[in-house]
Amino acid sequence: TVIADDNSIYRAMRRFEDMKLVSSTWHDSDTGPQRRYYELTPLGGHLLARFIRRNILLFEEPPVSARIRAALASDAEGAK
Repeated sequence: TVIADDNSIYRAMRRFEDMKLVSSTWHDSDTGPQRRYYELTPLGGHLLARFIRRNILLFEEPPVSARIRAALASDAEGAK
């Protein structure tokens, strides 16, 4: 489990904004102070797509997915 406090998340978001990966806008709130909303910039979207292709879609490749299924099957057998 990963636990992050609010301050570390906002520090990271500020760094991402400084790097032009996200942009932020302030919006009024009906229940308190204004709220800051973040969205990906085109550069941030491009880097996210590259990350997904490199690190996540790899698991869909037949040799990789076959090994994952085999590992899950052996783990399920060991749990019996």
